[in-house]
Amino acid sequence: MAAPMRFCRLNFRRTILPLQAFATGGGPFRSLQTCSCACSEEKEAALEGNPFFSKYKKKIDEFRKENPGEYEAFVEEKKDRQKKKLADAAANKEAIKEQMNWIGRTQQFSQNAQQDAEPPGSFSMAGAKKLDSVLKTELIQNKTAEEIGQIWKDYHAQKDALCAVIPKDVYALLHARTNMCPTFLLPMPRQQGYEFFLLQFSGHECHFTPLISFQAHKENAPSCIQMVHYPDLADSKGIVLMKAEVDTKMLTTVEAKFLVDQMTMYYTARSDQRFSIVRNFTLKPTEFDHMVLIQELESIGSAAKEQPKHDK
Repeated sequence: MAAPMRFCRLNFRRTILPLQAFATGGGPFRSLQTCSCACSEEKEAALEGNPFFSKYKKKIDEFRKENPGEYEAFVEEKKDRQKKKLADAAANKEAIKEQMNWIGRTQQFSQNAQQDAEPPGSFSMAGAKKLDSVLKTELIQNKTAEEIGQIWKDYHAQKDALCAVIPKDVYALLHARTNMCPTFLLPMPRQQGYEFFLLQFSGHECHFTPLISFQAHKENAPSCIQMVHYPDLADSKGIVLMKAEVDTKMLTTVEAKFLVDQMTMYYTARSDQRFSIVRNFTLKPTEFDHMVLIQELESIGSAAKEQPKHDK
């Protein structure tokens, strides 16, 4: 069994960030309170459907009697906000649908997975960037893998970047699978739905790009995450170093970690279940259902919420 990965700022494991973004937001009525004006039954029913209505009903009734005009205005404003929320969600759904259709029509995503990938357990150094371009390797030759990992962590501590120390066998699996299926989609929860990001592997590097940006600018679309793996120490130390630089004008480092953790989940899971989703995307892009990705994400979020909390 492979040793667990040692991470710096990025936990290279099979769980992803807590899904705070899934919360619908919004608290109970402000200083709410309500009115005795003649509101329509439809408006009243919508208000009573709010989960906090019964808790604040007494204050709402008092406010309704004392300020009927303000109450009416509040109900109208709430109704308009709800309409906008539904309209935005519908627009997001249509945009995603069009993006998926575009992927199916684009030749780049309609080619079969490569069949000549290197077998798991081995990988080529061809095209890899050299570690000595970012680190003085002569100073770490006598260090242990644990010591090198700490140095790598310290080096990236003050940068807008993620980093990881990956066991050689885990990286061999990742590299073999990314050679087979170099392109994939990942969802990011947003206030009114999801935003999709396209990841593209090439050798030991990976670029993440907002799908809508790639759709508009193709290969000229700017990357929001540029990930590089350095396999220089794979044979001598049994580790591969990774760094991922983040364009903080497009993503926070927390959001970047969320995407990288998802990529890890799909490409390095020992079970074939999740990687089969990646294969389906590569082999049958026109038939790929993006809702599978959202369901996977939500199932992980639900599982995380159900786990008991232990006192430290």
